[in-house]
Amino acid sequence: MSAVSSTWNEWCSKLGVNPKQFALLGGVAIAAVGLLMFKVAGPAKPAKASAAKPDAVASAPEPARPKPVEFVLEEHPSGNPFAPLNFSASNAVRQARSGEGAPVASPAAPAAFDLTATLSGEFAVINGRTVRRGDAVTEPSTGISWVVREIGLRHAELESDGRVVRIALDG
Repeated sequence: MSAVSSTWNEWCSKLGVNPKQFALLGGVAIAAVGLLMFKVAGPAKPAKASAAKPDAVASAPEPARPKPVEFVLEEHPSGNPFAPLNFSASNAVRQARSGEGAPVASPAAPAAFDLTATLSGEFAVINGRTVRRGDAVTEPSTGISWVVREIGLRHAELESDGRVVRIALDG
């Protein structure tokens, strides 16, 4: 036995592997690395040369320019940008489908309600109290109870006895 093969058998016995299987595995690994290196740093493919016709360049149509996309950003964005988009039907569409009449919204809210914040269209701060849809808010001057019907990004709608008022952040 040669010195190389005895050294190889010693290393394989220390590792606890079959010498022939280990040699085959090593050969496959070396071949795979060699192919990978050839693929990455292999010979460059020559560029295909084509004869350009002078008339073809002059008669080629101008490439169409893409139309600019226009979009508008809110000056003071509100809502949660990380919340999934909600594609549900609006209250008016739901009421129209169910056949029930929508209460008529009054143009102005009573002065007793002050909307100071909305959060993701789910919560609102009305008269210093955090509420969500379905919660009751009492008008301090008259004691009339109003139910929070809808909370938008910059408004809230309250309903009492078929009357609907809309209060907005802007006033």
